[in-house]
Amino acid sequence: MHSIQIIPALAVAVAVCAAISDVKERRIPNLLTYPALAAGVALQGVLHGWRGLLLGLGGGLLCHVSIDVFDRLSWRRPGHFLYGGFRPNC
Repeated sequence: MHSIQIIPALAVAVAVCAAISDVKERRIPNLLTYPALAAGVALQGVLHGWRGLLLGLGGGLLCHVSIDVFDRLSWRRPGHFLYGGFRPNC
């Protein structure tokens, strides 16, 4: 496996773990998301140098800000905007 294929392979593995957790427990634990974010940024830095590290940090910041904006504009509890009109029983 080439080094450029490592990031998508790990992203798919984390997404599958998150999907399984979401289906079983109806939640995705922070114990999965925060280390995955940190590992993704670190891996970007290792594989692509400073530019990759800065792009990884910028992507994480953009993701956080966009989710925060939707949470603040939403009538639902934080983190539930992804369900659209459906309000889960949490």
